[in-house]
Amino acid sequence: MAPPLTKNGQVSYSDGTEATIEQMAKDVVVNFLQWAAEPEMEKRKNIGISVMIFLAIFTFLFYLAKKRIWKNVK
Repeated sequence: MAPPLTKNGQVSYSDGTEATIEQMAKDVVVNFLQWAAEPEMEKRKNIGISVMIFLAIFTFLFYLAKKRIWKNVK
């Protein structure tokens, strides 16, 4: 199998870091270690987004209910 990182400049970094084979290899290792440390992270993020949407909807509904219940009180 051919090596996946064969030449410099395969990746462009937004901060101007030079895209050497060594730098790209470090990035691969760092990303793998991040994934290995927290393999459930994507599932937690999806659950978190769902919870935030749920809370936003119910906050709006409870606000409307409060306005309707207390509309005659001055």
